[in-house]
Amino acid sequence: MKTKAACIAFLTMVLVLFGVYAFDRVERQHQKEKFRAEVRSQLSTIEAKLEAGLNSRLFLEKGLIAFILTHLAIDTQHQITQQDVDRFAKEFMPELFGIRNITLIQNDIITSVYPLSGNEKAIGIDLSRVPAQQAEVQKVKETRKSLLSGPVDLVQGGVGIINRTPIYWNPQGGKETIYWGQSSLVIMQENLFQEAGLYDQSGLRLAIRSRNGLDSSEVFWGDEKIFQSDPVVVDVKIPSGYWQLAAVPLEGWDLNGPLFCWIWIVGGFISFSSGALVWFFIYSREIGKEIAKQKIDSLNQKFVRVFNASPTLMAIYREKDFMYVAVNDAWLTALGYERDEILGHSEEEVNTLALEEKQKSMSELVLGNTKEFQVRTKQGETRDWLMSKAQIQIDGDGCILLASVDITMSNHLEKEIARLDRLNLVGEMAASIGHEIRNPLTTVRGFLQFFRSKNQYIQDQENIDLMIKELDRANSIIKEFLSLSKNRSINLETCNPNKIIKELYPLMYATSVAEGIEIFLELDSVPDVLVDENEIRQLILNLTQNAREAILESGKIIISTSAFNDDVVLAVKDTGKGIPLEIYEKLGTPFVTTKDQGTGLGLAVCYRIADRHNARIEIDTSPAGTTFLIRFNAIRPA
Repeated sequence: MKTKAACIAFLTMVLVLFGVYAFDRVERQHQKEKFRAEVRSQLSTIEAKLEAGLNSRLFLEKGLIAFILTHLAIDTQHQITQQDVDRFAKEFMPELFGIRNITLIQNDIITSVYPLSGNEKAIGIDLSRVPAQQAEVQKVKETRKSLLSGPVDLVQGGVGIINRTPIYWNPQGGKETIYWGQSSLVIMQENLFQEAGLYDQSGLRLAIRSRNGLDSSEVFWGDEKIFQSDPVVVDVKIPSGYWQLAAVPLEGWDLNGPLFCWIWIVGGFISFSSGALVWFFIYSREIGKEIAKQKIDSLNQKFVRVFNASPTLMAIYREKDFMYVAVNDAWLTALGYERDEILGHSEEEVNTLALEEKQKSMSELVLGNTKEFQVRTKQGETRDWLMSKAQIQIDGDGCILLASVDITMSNHLEKEIARLDRLNLVGEMAASIGHEIRNPLTTVRGFLQFFRSKNQYIQDQENIDLMIKELDRANSIIKEFLSLSKNRSINLETCNPNKIIKELYPLMYATSVAEGIEIFLELDSVPDVLVDENEIRQLILNLTQNAREAILESGKIIISTSAFNDDVVLAVKDTGKGIPLEIYEKLGTPFVTTKDQGTGLGLAVCYRIADRHNARIEIDTSPAGTTFLIRFNAIRPA
């Protein structure tokens, strides 16, 4: 069946190509005829110039003959002398361009030559006795017509074309004419051909042959093979016959037309398309079922490719036993598994979900709906996924297609936005009521100090000191509370973080050493930043205080600076036990603290300071310690 379809398709292609070939031949012939017409037009121009150049010189010869016959009519005994010829030539032929000489032959004897200089020896020669010229002289005499012969190599040099014209006259009005002689005009071939433009046809190969009685079909200029190459030929009329001027292109007539490539490209495409259509029609009719199966296989392969390339996290498992039958690349990448670790295994074996989460999710997840749940990667990391499912049939088994989207980052951003909202709310409250609370506290503290100075309250001084201490503590809390104000004014100045750290180092060192903690500086050369120096001091002191409180026993704190791209990074690292997960998610929220005496405002103040300076706080924590990274925008040099 395949052979039959291929043979018929091949015959179809051959027929179409034959049609294309025929059309190409017609187009070639049309192009050739158009080209021949252009060449014929060029040759016609050359022909006209040749005839004009030749006739213009022959008219001079006819003028000389008329001059002679006029003198004979006046005086039958007049002898035409060299002086007569010179006088006529000087008057009517002042410039003999392209003419070597003009000669008078009386009774076959040369009597006059113009110009005479250099031709003196020719005077008196009887041409009827010169074998090389005897036949031409006799032919002119017998035919009484002009005879153009040549070209011939001239003794004086060059190549000439010779025209002989017989001179007959009728003395005293008699009925019979008498042969007087002949005139001979030698025309320089090179001047005549150059004037006609034969040497200017760079795109053509030219040849000329004569068609007169003496040298019929003789090619006297150009390559005689041109006349055998299907040339364009025009006739140039000359006395006693004509010349044939032939021309062919330098590259021949078999030139490709402007449509040659397109004809064969389109024709080849049509041929191939026709063959393909015929093959497809016959082959599909003979083996339709096989084609249908191949299409299904192709669709399956496409589905597999689309399934694996989809950015959505997708998996398929059998509904009866939760056995995974397919997972795509995005699913494997997100969970960190290889395909052979998932396929053929059930969810119980892979254990990407906690048992209670899996039972709840699989039972409550309704077809067409979505539900958020947590999965565990191979590395133990917990991720938030938003899942939907659909029911499908594969090989007769009911299966579930799970489509999931990782929303871990989205949830994180939502929490961060909520934290910032709470921080903004607290800041607004601080700006509204902070000062109203401090004023009465200041008044109470003043009266307590006054009572403390009175003798009648000596027995209460201990209680008064305690109250003053607690009032001072409340005032410090309110001061931190006011630091959370979003619209607090700051004085931004160009400053280098290393300078601030070095100034604070003695204070931080003394405090840390007293608690048995080592503190180190690792300061790189960094660009200046635009900051409020007092606020950055508070930021550093808050972070180092948190670091000291995170270290239960002896440990160390490392304060470092570095430049990364367009950022200046300030890092405070401690060797404490790290931040618990439940606290980590709430970091920066006011009043959230793990300390017995803490207010939960220190880190919130740090976040607010970073926000006012367009800085970012990043946290890296583990059981080996915690690092706070604050990224400032560096000042770019102008």
